[in-house]
Parts: sequence; structure tokens; C-alpha cells
Amino acid sequence: MSLQTIQLNGRGFVLVPEALYKANKKQIDGLVSEDEDSSKDDYVPFVLDDYFQNPVALERIRRRITQRKLAKLLGCSQAYVSQLESSEKVPKTIIAKVKKALKNYPDIWAEMPK
Repeated sequence: MSLQTIQLNGRGFVLVPEALYKANKKQIDGLVSEDEDSSKDDYVPFVLDDYFQNPVALERIRRRITQRKLAKLLGCSQAYVSQLESSEKVPKTIIAKVKKALKNYPDIWAEMPK
């Protein structure tokens, strides 16, 4: 398995698969809490809103839905959803339709500790 790394504020971070994180959550949380005692600036929580500015993409990702699934819910093509997500401005009417289409899907990020 290969792990993805990202750079944030000049520091490297490793992204691990969710299953691996869940299996090792206690150990990871223990390491993070030990590290917090020595330097609070070292731990930077992942905040989804910091990485996705587009409201359509943000709503879709929050609910762990693919573009194809969202397109099916909206009655449009996956290409149109992709186009919406790459737009700098999305009309409020479209955002409302997306939120309505996703109302039965929970926001998984709302449940995560900050």
C-alpha cells in the first residue's frame, strides 16, 4: 500500500486510508495528545472547508457521494456535476437543488471532532 503525502504550511503530512486510521485510532490519538503537550503548533486538524471552496463539491464530499451518484439524484449528467464543481460561482438555486437532493445523506464531517 502506498500512502499519499501532502504539504501544508511547509510541513509534510501523510494521508492514510480510513480503515487503517480506524484500526489504529487509539494509538494515533495517544501519539497526537502526547505531541500536543510538547508543541501545540505541530498538529493541524484537517478541515474540509479549507480545501474545497466550491459549495457543490463540498456538499457532495461531506456526504461521501460520487459525482455519478449526485448526477443521478439531480437527473443530469456526471459531466454537468463536474462542470458545476469546477465553476467559481454556482447559482444559489443550484446549491439549493443539490442540498435537497442530498437531504437523506448524512454529513459525515459534521460528526468528526474538531
